[in-house]
Amino acid sequence: MSDDVAASVEDLEQSVDVLEVSEADGVDVVAQDGPVEIQGDEDVMDTLRWAMEADYPKRSALPVSHTHNSKDASMWSVLRKNAGKKLSQVSMPVTFNEPLSALQRICEELENSFLLDQASISDQSHERLLLIGAFAVSMYGCTAYRSGRKPFNPLLGETYDIVLPERGFRFMSEQVSHHPPISVGLAESKHWTLFQEATARTSMRPSSLKIVPDGFIRLKIHSTDETFEWKKVATNVEDVLSGKKWVDHFGKLVVANLNNGDACVVEFSQYSMLRKKRKFDVKGCVYTVASPKQPVASFSGKWTEQIINDQTGEVLWKNELPSEEALQHGFGFSPFACQLNDLPPLDSDMYKRLLHTDSRFRPDQRLLENGDYDAAAKEKLRVEQIQREARAARKISGATYLPRFFRLCRLPVQRPHNMLPIRAEWIYVGGFWRMKAQGNMPSIANLW
Repeated sequence: MSDDVAASVEDLEQSVDVLEVSEADGVDVVAQDGPVEIQGDEDVMDTLRWAMEADYPKRSALPVSHTHNSKDASMWSVLRKNAGKKLSQVSMPVTFNEPLSALQRICEELENSFLLDQASISDQSHERLLLIGAFAVSMYGCTAYRSGRKPFNPLLGETYDIVLPERGFRFMSEQVSHHPPISVGLAESKHWTLFQEATARTSMRPSSLKIVPDGFIRLKIHSTDETFEWKKVATNVEDVLSGKKWVDHFGKLVVANLNNGDACVVEFSQYSMLRKKRKFDVKGCVYTVASPKQPVASFSGKWTEQIINDQTGEVLWKNELPSEEALQHGFGFSPFACQLNDLPPLDSDMYKRLLHTDSRFRPDQRLLENGDYDAAAKEKLRVEQIQREARAARKISGATYLPRFFRLCRLPVQRPHNMLPIRAEWIYVGGFWRMKAQGNMPSIANLW
C-alpha cells in the first residue's frame, strides 16, 4: 500500500500498545505475563435463545420528561474550583451527566451492528472492509445530538451486561481501572466478536475540550477467521464555556485487516472557518496490498447524517434523528439508547440474573433518569466517596485490585507489519455467561 497508508497502519499499531506501568504510577492494575487461563462459557446461541424466551416489552422513551436547565453549573465555574487538577480527576456536577454510564455507551455504539452482520456474510474482502469502515463511522452517530452531557464515569468494578436477541448479540463490560479510567466491553454474536478497550486523555483549551482515545477496537469475523483493529479519532468538544456545546471528530481512522495487511482509511474532516462546507465530512477508502495507491472501494458522507457507497450509490448507513421530544426533554436518546438503562420486570429471570454491580442499579444514575437532580447530586458524592475510601484501604493494606472478568496480560499479537510482537491488553477470562446461567457468580463487593 502507499507510504501514507502504511504509515497510518503503523500509527494504529503503535497507538494500541499499552505503556508498561508500575504500582508507583498510582494505577489500579499492573500487566502480568500471559497467557491467561480461559474458562468455558455458555454458547452465544444458547444465551440468545434464553433471552428470546425471557424477553419483555422494551421502552422507547425515558420514564419522565426532563427540563434541561440553561442555568446548570457551567464548565468555567468547575474549572475555576479545580484549577491545577487533571480533568480525569475532577468530580463533575451531576447536571453535566446523562443517565447512562460509559459502559452502556460502549454498548450503544453497537446500535448499527447490522453492518457487521452484512460484513460477515460478504464473500468480497474489500466489501467486508468497506462495511466495517462504515460501522466504525456509525459509532459516532449518536454524539451528533448528545454534546451537552457526558455519561457517568463507572466506579471501579462496575459492570453492565445485556442480551439483545432481536439484534443477535450479547454484551458484557467491566470498569477494570479507575486511575487511569479504563472500560472494556465484549460483544458476541454467531457471526462476529467485538472487543473494545475505552480510555482517553483529555486536555482543556481556551474554548474547547480535546479528547484523544488511547484504547482500541478489535473485530473478529468468524466465517473468514479474519481479525480487524482500529483506534478512534480525536474529538473536540467546542464552545464548552458558552454552554452551546457541539462535537467535532477529526483525524484518520484506519481499520486494518491483520490477516493480509489491507486497510480501510477513513478521514474525518476537522472543522475550520475556511472549510465550513466540509463540516462533519468523512471519506473512507479501501486499499489492498495488490492496490496500494488506488482505492478498490470507497464511501463518503457525513458522520452526522449518512454515508454512501461511492461506486454503487447505496446508502450504507443513515443516522436516524431522535424525536423532537427526545431532543428537547430526553437527552437526545434514540429508542435504542432508552432501552439500555431499563430494568427488566422485578419478577423476571432476567432481573434475577443481573449482578448488583450493574450500571442499572447505580443510584445516582437512576435518580437522574427519574428527574430527581438534587438527590442524584447527593448520591453521586456518596458513591464516589465510597470508591475513594476503598482505594485508600487498598493502599494502606498493600492489596492489589484484580478485575473479575478481564486480566491485563502481555501477549503475542497478530500484526501485518514490523512491530514489537508483545503488547499488554485486557483479556476476557471467560465464564461470565455460564456463571450467570448457573447462578453461581462469585462473591462481589458492594459498590454503592
